[in-house]
Amino acid sequence: MMPLSYYIFRTGKSDPLRTNRPEEPPIDMLRVSHLKQYFIVAFSAAYSSSSGGGGGGGAPFELWDLRTMTLLRTMPKKFPPVTALDWSPLHNLKSLKKKQQQQQEEKDKSGGGTLQCNSD
Repeated sequence: MMPLSYYIFRTGKSDPLRTNRPEEPPIDMLRVSHLKQYFIVAFSAAYSSSSGGGGGGGAPFELWDLRTMTLLRTMPKKFPPVTALDWSPLHNLKSLKKKQQQQQEEKDKSGGGTLQCNSD
């Protein structure tokens, strides 16, 4: 079993994320999304019973929610092995711009302007 824990440096608190998983391939990659909303744990494709790994055949990767530390999706065993992994900054940029636009519209609707004081 490959232990994976979430560690908070400021408090020293550590929580295990992946428990009760007896036979799994080793973790090959871990990538966090640009906006720090999600992370992916990818497993080694080379791990198999023929290589002495003692099991293999697990899921190629898992998608996790970083804020709630919950497993969102486990890809099926039939999924092709992951050889490289990166998040698309273009999608994140579009999401960020849309969110900023919505916040600006809400601010405009509520009349949330700035106050200025002139002392003449």
